[in-house]
Amino acid sequence: MSSDTETTVARAPKRARGKQRVAELLEAAAAVFDEKGYEAATMTEIAARARAPIGSLYQFFPSKEALADMLVQNFVALLAADLQELEARASEIDNQTLVERLFGLLRSHPHERAAALPLAEARMDERTGAPHSATCYASTSPRSCARVLPRCPRRRRATWRSWCCR
Repeated sequence: MSSDTETTVARAPKRARGKQRVAELLEAAAAVFDEKGYEAATMTEIAARARAPIGSLYQFFPSKEALADMLVQNFVALLAADLQELEARASEIDNQTLVERLFGLLRSHPHERAAALPLAEARMDERTGAPHSATCYASTSPRSCARVLPRCPRRRRATWRSWCCR
């Protein structure tokens, strides 16, 4: 029997048609999770919303956990890219603009954020209290935060650090 870790890893599509199908499945999953919540959502509902056979859903996402984790990881990747871009320009930006842009990151990608944040909370690791997909974010964000945060006004550092450098 396979372990839980093996059964919760999403499979990457190789062809353009598969990539399109995965995008449709993720969009449908975000909508169903938003409407019903993580616990009440079912794989059957998600496949139906995407107008995809249930087998296609399970082909790419062997579990609801894998699907939710992929939505969170996609959001985190967007934020990490934005943070790296800001880091690259940090030395050229005045402090006020830097702070505005840092907090703008918190509000960026509203569609993805609306899907990912409740899922991250719902998928908290009961043992550690950390999101399951935190390792994806932890690999890039703290380095960027460590380079950008010293330039932030002291009163703003704690707020930003608590959000991005867990």
